[in-house]
Amino acid sequence: MNPIAIVGMACRFPGSRGVDAYWSFLMEGREGIAETPRERWDADAIYDPNPKMPGRLCTRRGGYLTDIDCFDATFFSVSPREARRMDPQQRLLLEVSWEALEHAGLAADRLAGSRTGVFVGISATDWARLLPARGLEEVTPYTASGASLAVAANRLSYFYNWRSPSLAVDTACSSSLMAIWLAAQSIDRGECPLALAGGVNLMLLPDASISLSQAGLLSPTGCCRAFDSGANGFVRAEGVGLVVLKPLSDALRDGDRIVATLIGGAANHNGRTNGLVSPNGAAQEELLREAWEHAGRDPRAAAFFEAHGTGTFLGDAMEASAIGRLVGSHTSGQDPIALGSVKTNIGHAEAAAGVASFIKAALALQLGVFPGNLHFERPNPEVPFDRIALQVPTGPTPLAGNTCGVSSFGFGGTNVHLVLETPPSVAREQLTPTAPTAGLALISAKTLPALKARAEGLLAWQDTPHACKAPWRNTLHTLAIRRSALDYRLAVVCDSPEVLRKRLQAYLTGEPDAAVVSGRKSPSARHAESFHLGHDLNTMLIAAQAWVSGAPLEITRMNQGELVELPTYPWECTRFPIYD
Repeated sequence: MNPIAIVGMACRFPGSRGVDAYWSFLMEGREGIAETPRERWDADAIYDPNPKMPGRLCTRRGGYLTDIDCFDATFFSVSPREARRMDPQQRLLLEVSWEALEHAGLAADRLAGSRTGVFVGISATDWARLLPARGLEEVTPYTASGASLAVAANRLSYFYNWRSPSLAVDTACSSSLMAIWLAAQSIDRGECPLALAGGVNLMLLPDASISLSQAGLLSPTGCCRAFDSGANGFVRAEGVGLVVLKPLSDALRDGDRIVATLIGGAANHNGRTNGLVSPNGAAQEELLREAWEHAGRDPRAAAFFEAHGTGTFLGDAMEASAIGRLVGSHTSGQDPIALGSVKTNIGHAEAAAGVASFIKAALALQLGVFPGNLHFERPNPEVPFDRIALQVPTGPTPLAGNTCGVSSFGFGGTNVHLVLETPPSVAREQLTPTAPTAGLALISAKTLPALKARAEGLLAWQDTPHACKAPWRNTLHTLAIRRSALDYRLAVVCDSPEVLRKRLQAYLTGEPDAAVVSGRKSPSARHAESFHLGHDLNTMLIAAQAWVSGAPLEITRMNQGELVELPTYPWECTRFPIYD
């Protein structure tokens, strides 16, 4: 397989919202497990410490997202009536898909009609099972599409007007990693030059939790202790994550920021074991060897393995032992390879678990450090850590290698393992700014409140480490070239970060400034002439006014630079009740 570049990512997991927040959350060793919110179900009413008690649940804890009833329906051209009948998993995917595209620096409006694929791991059907309680008189034309798992993927392709494969993937806990693997294969076959892949999971009813509790799979203490001797089950969790994939050669050509590359992988099934949901160590080892052979890399040189690691005593032991047989023993003279599981931080996000691990692994490769594993005190005695070249770090660990493996196993037996690598270093041409260095900061949104929120976000971003590291010209370039031009617009003529800050503050406080132009796009705007870097202030103001009115300016040369990471779209919150 040709290398696949990861050029964008977006996520929401328990305890964090957004890629930056997620990474900080992991590096700080925080945990997103909490008491079950009252609006989901009455955890006290169904709690019983005895996991075998019929109709009862052995834990009150889990990993939950907040504000899952919020959705910016106006932005996605969804009527309130339809939004009320949409599975909140569909709503989350829409918002996070836009965030992923913005993280990738891809303007959605320029992708319309393209061969972009969508691959979504999704398996929870709680929303569909809530609908009968509303009564048949509540059925609308949007009920069927709103509850469909297939539409969770198809709705993205419809909204963006994309023409390549669009499918939902359900292999239970391995769904989202399988979706990423299918997307990579589709790109490699030439079916689509770009793809969004990942998964989503929400827990709206206690039924599945009760079933897993009675099967003895849930942790009564609500704590994931992967690879620890105290491992006593997993913790159910929610989450959503999407990654943007394209061929590495295309990403290099387009000047994209590449987080990491996907260079190989494999998928298989356990076959018949001593139970439908029982793992198979031999199948896992076979999967690992096939994936690393496919990648053409030596697993003994891996920097780390991001494991499935659910926190079940025997399951963890089986997985760690399979990896141990792959990488060999300490006697080979190699340094031990880090082993960890993000489930110790956020719980088991099931259909979104694989993408949670994938994003963690990609960021670790990009930043050269592996976050520590929580709740690891005494090694699982069933894992021969004294003989295999693996160790479980309890704090951030610098990486010595540039490859890693990511595993995700479905409880029905479908296993996936992917191999990631740091991207090749590319020498970027240094821009030599010419005087004067005036440029345009172009900001847009779907509504006026969102436009002001976006201006506030950019103002706040200027105080972050990202802004300090970003060349001034790159900020203007990203705003102008790597963002969609939406209806409400703000154009600021500026020649330094300080001037931009001053003029953004003037806009937000309503102070008049001749170098700040705002308004709404006119559908009858004429085509404008080209404006290039170095023009005088009056000419730049003409360009600003033309862009705000909706004229398609040639702004590439005026705001030349490279992609930097900027704040994502500020969603306006409209609440659509989940439990009517």
